[in-house]
Amino acid sequence: MIIKDKQFTDTQSIMQAAADRQEKSVAFYLRREFKMHKKVFVFHDLNIFVDGEFAQIDHLIVYQFGFILIESKSITGEVKVNREGEWSRSYQGKWSGIPSPVKQVELQMKLLKALMAANAEKILGKLFGTLQTRFGGRKWDVLCAISSNAIIDRERSPESIGKQIIKSEFISDKVLEIMNLPSKLKAKAGFLMDDRANFSDEELKQICNFLVSVDKQVETFKKSEARSKIKLKSAPISKRANVAPAVDSTPAAGTNGLTFSCKKCGEQHNLTGKWGKFGYYAQCNSCETNTSLKIPCPNCQSDNVKNRKEKNKFYLICLACNEERLVHENAVD
Repeated sequence: MIIKDKQFTDTQSIMQAAADRQEKSVAFYLRREFKMHKKVFVFHDLNIFVDGEFAQIDHLIVYQFGFILIESKSITGEVKVNREGEWSRSYQGKWSGIPSPVKQVELQMKLLKALMAANAEKILGKLFGTLQTRFGGRKWDVLCAISSNAIIDRERSPESIGKQIIKSEFISDKVLEIMNLPSKLKAKAGFLMDDRANFSDEELKQICNFLVSVDKQVETFKKSEARSKIKLKSAPISKRANVAPAVDSTPAAGTNGLTFSCKKCGEQHNLTGKWGKFGYYAQCNSCETNTSLKIPCPNCQSDNVKNRKEKNKFYLICLACNEERLVHENAVD
């Protein structure tokens, strides 16, 4: 059963267009196999958030024994993975290293595990009506689905990684192999011959509903952030909320300070820095509006930034130009 599809948009980027084609290819094979399956639930382009970190999962399979995460990778040419698990690819006769998509999807799996564990009480039932069940004992697997026209050299790759690299047209077969679902006869018998920890039908429903709600929250947040950035970029630099590049009167040692203001009323002083579901933000005590502290870098205008907090001070770190600035400081009582 397909729970969520990806909404693709037109792009002028050749690389993005190739990535979109690969995701569509994987989605096609998964849809053909599991569209009518009542025990297998498929998510495409799932967004999650936990502990201040976002993750986007290309494809997620939820089934009665666990989870399978799939990373789509558009690769034309030859692919090699050495004994250390490092990836390289050929393009127009030249070889270059590339980030490991297996490692990438493993990081996504780690975040998803943390998200599910933190919300087990909302999702899973209780054993004998009193003992809260958890996600321990469930299966967690990752796969990398690469383009059908790629040539895979598995000769030197670790056996475990070699088994995780699958061409698009074989992805459904591999998923079925991993799930190893019981036959209809065994299912009717109540899995008497299967000792794997499994989710009940109600728990599967709750898991899917929970993931849909998380995805919608992240999408809403991203749209809100995008609208705020559009407003910031359209304003004159001298009037830009949040990013006026003036030096703070009391910058932290080793950093360059900047002024920060409420995105609604422009208040700069009556603010309280806080931590929320989507990261660090400042609450305006004048109009009660929340403004994200994750703002474009005032030095290079890059959005590739993150925040950190040290006691009552909040910092903006630009990963593009390696600048760190004091963005807000809470008053000390």
